[in-house]
Amino acid sequence: MVPVAATAPPAPPAMIVQRKAECPICFDPLVDDAVCRMMNTQQRSCGHYIHTRCCIQFTQCPMCRAPFTSVADMPSIEDPGAWFAAVDSDGNGWLSRLEVLSALRATCDVEDLEISESLWRQWDANGDGRITFEEIFRPQGGLLAYVHRFQRNRLVDPPPFEDRYRWFQFWDENRTNSLDRSEVHRALVKTFDLARDLARIQTMADTLATVWCLFDDDGDGTISFDEFVRPDGFAATLSANLSLVPQRPQAQPQVVPQRPQAQPQVVPQRPQA
Repeated sequence: MVPVAATAPPAPPAMIVQRKAECPICFDPLVDDAVCRMMNTQQRSCGHYIHTRCCIQFTQCPMCRAPFTSVADMPSIEDPGAWFAAVDSDGNGWLSRLEVLSALRATCDVEDLEISESLWRQWDANGDGRITFEEIFRPQGGLLAYVHRFQRNRLVDPPPFEDRYRWFQFWDENRTNSLDRSEVHRALVKTFDLARDLARIQTMADTLATVWCLFDDDGDGTISFDEFVRPDGFAATLSANLSLVPQRPQAQPQVVPQRPQAQPQVVPQRPQA
C-alpha cells in the first residue's frame, strides 16, 4: 500500500538514533518490530530504515527527507540470502562497510554494534574494501557467528520525568549539559511509552515546537540543565500545564463490607383478654 501523505515528523537526533539503532519516528529499537526499506518505484529511496507500522503516514524519510512511494519489508538475517539481497539495493553483488553496519543495526539485536577495522578485514578476505555474500556469510568467523555472539543486554528503564535531575542527566547522552529539541522529543516519547501512538508523538512534537522559545533563554537551540530544572522552567511547565506527565491514578477508598445489622426480634404478644 502506498503511504498517505502527511506532514514530515521533526528531524530526529540523527547520531543518537543511528548509534542506538532506533526507529526515527517512535524511537523504539528497530529490532523490536518489523523493519522496512523506503522505496521509490523499484529502487531504495535512501539507506535508512524505519518501523513498518510508523511509515504509513509519511512520504518522506524522517532522517534525510528523501521522498518514497512504497515500502518493502526487511528480511531477517537468519535468512542470509534474502537479507543480503535487500541490503544490496543496487544489485552489484557486494556491500560497503556502511551498508553492512546500517543493516546490522536495523535487523540484529546487538548492543552498541560497531565494525572494527580488524573485524572488517576478517570479513573482507581479499582486502578490496567491499564484501560479497560468500565472504560475509562463510561458516567460520562470518557475520552470523558475530551476531550470535554479541546479543544485546537490554538497558534499564529511564528515570521518571518527575525526577528532573536524574532524567536530564540520563538523556544528556553526549554529556554537553544541554538537550536540543530533537533529544527532548525522543526522551519524552520513550519516557511515556508513546511508541505505538503516532498521533500523540506528533502532538508532542507540535507542542515542543510551540513552547521551545519560552525556555531557550539564550536562543542557542538547546535547553540547559538550569533552564530545565529551575522552578518555573521547562520541566515544571510541561508537568503542570501541558499534561504530558500521566497522573498516577488516585487510590480509591477501600470499601469494607459491613456486617448487616441484626433486626430487632419481634416477640409475638399474647392477645389481651
